[in-house]
Amino acid sequence: MVVHFADGRTVKGFSHDFLPTRSTFQLILAGSDQTMEIRLEDLKAVFFVKRFDTDGVDRPRDDIERFGLGPKVKVRFLDGETLYGFSASYSPDRKAFTVVPGDPDSNSQRVVVVTEATESVEYV
Repeated sequence: MVVHFADGRTVKGFSHDFLPTRSTFQLILAGSDQTMEIRLEDLKAVFFVKRFDTDGVDRPRDDIERFGLGPKVKVRFLDGETLYGFSASYSPDRKAFTVVPGDPDSNSQRVVVVTEATESVEYV
């Protein structure tokens, strides 16, 4: 996973106790046996990626149709980044929700978005 903090920092690693409904989780830092406690309230999003060895840039594509993944959404983060994908779990009352990227070639398999880090979420 690649953890994106609201302040712009990113950290790569693995977790055995991450749940989007919990307020904290332990991240085992990539390439190390060190752990770091992460607070959900400090985050923008958690990207579950296929590989760490890419530039990390996913192209925001809104022209992809993937069925069975929930309604198509456009997520605009407070920092200006936009994410297009599908979410069956979005609710403005939840602390976080999951988005499956619209681009099937994306390095991200799914993204857990922290609701407070969004400017807007709209169905498209």
